[in-house]
Amino acid sequence: MSVYRPSSSREFYVDREFPMDGQLVRIKEKLWTTSQRIAHSREDLLIEVHRAGTFDLLRAIKAGEITVLDLVNAKRERRLYVADALRQITDRRNLWDVLESCIVQGTAGEKTKERYRLSVKKLRRSGVLGEDATMRSLELVVWPALKLQWEGSGADWNHLRRMLSHCLTLYYGDVFAPQRRALIKKIPRAHESRSRLALLSLPLFQKMMSRVADDVRPAYWTLLVTAMRAGEGGEYHSCTPSHLDRSEFLVHVPGEKTEGSAATIAVHSDDWHWVERGIPAPRQYQALRRSWKKAARAVGHPSLRLHDIRHLSIRLALEGGASLADAQAHARHEDPTMTMDYARIESSRRAADAIRRAITEGGAA
Repeated sequence: MSVYRPSSSREFYVDREFPMDGQLVRIKEKLWTTSQRIAHSREDLLIEVHRAGTFDLLRAIKAGEITVLDLVNAKRERRLYVADALRQITDRRNLWDVLESCIVQGTAGEKTKERYRLSVKKLRRSGVLGEDATMRSLELVVWPALKLQWEGSGADWNHLRRMLSHCLTLYYGDVFAPQRRALIKKIPRAHESRSRLALLSLPLFQKMMSRVADDVRPAYWTLLVTAMRAGEGGEYHSCTPSHLDRSEFLVHVPGEKTEGSAATIAVHSDDWHWVERGIPAPRQYQALRRSWKKAARAVGHPSLRLHDIRHLSIRLALEGGASLADAQAHARHEDPTMTMDYARIESSRRAADAIRRAITEGGAA
């Protein structure tokens, strides 16, 4: 019998094969009922769907994308045989369950997934979408109005936008899916302040190096010549001597921000001695941070962060003549627009030099 009740359950299951496109596809699923009569009616519904030729629904059940109960509800609401019935069904799944599922399935690294979950939590807490919200509910949100009341920085809002973009890409199966593009287009970007990118200069860095202990100085120089991320548990503290290729002056950085962020960084041979002395890190992150902040206060710039060394490294690459693509590879930026923020500083500096030349040639003071 294709309808049965396991000894370990009170609910009925179905187990039968359906011929689809020259193959037999086995459907073995819960029928979500303790009534034998209802169980047989739900098996009949599966047979009805098969006879109608809507094989995508049966395959979705087998893949765990929808349940037999979803088919029952769709038939009751007269959505079972409409165009794109599968999307009609899945769009009514709980929004929060779908977002969590997409985050889990995505290829982002654990730190990025944590950031995505924080965005989901804030969106949920905002109150614009209830606990019973569905994927279709996203279309009803007035995103510009939500942006105005969003508690957080511009970067925080853009994290929300990136999270939704990531999840919708997985949900619709394609970054170019019309539904995804239409929704993301409704969500405005927020302006992010980039003023920090130019806070630390090379002379200021060198001045600070004269204020730190000899044993930690190689750590800061290693961060400068590699542009590694210095956060707790980040790229720098993940490196060990086994990640160094001394013959080619290369550092093989383990993936940290995303699974694809593992990369190889080339270091000039004249700077390799810093890497040899700076890896492994001579102190834990918090100790390096405290030492850095102490030096920053000593030179009159208490707001400087350890991460500013990375900003300086990328800027120095561009100032030294590296192309935008070279600087992007050096920084391990997935998005070239992130590298463009640094390039704009150098472009503006060249423009300032051009203005000064024009003023000088014009005889002005």
